Amino acid sequence: MVHDPGPAAGREERVGARFRGCGAVVYGHTHLPQVERLDGVWILNRGSPTDRRRAPARTMLVLEVGAGEIVPQLVTLS
Repeated sequence: MVHDPGPAAGREERVGARFRGCGAVVYGHTHLPQVERLDGVWILNRGSPTDRRRAPARTMLVLEVGAGEIVPQLVTLS
């Protein structure tokens, strides 16, 4: 988990390399939701349930973790 993943350009590759061997990298700071899998690693940002800033909606992330599997679900809030 990291708060600020750095510039948007190359972000997924950069955090994937920084946290090599992890099943998921969860970051914040941008308030923009992201649920993406890159080379077997989940790159996740919950967005924000309170302050959406530039995001189209308020969101949160639910992670189911078990039996060696991570299942992310982005939830859009009203």
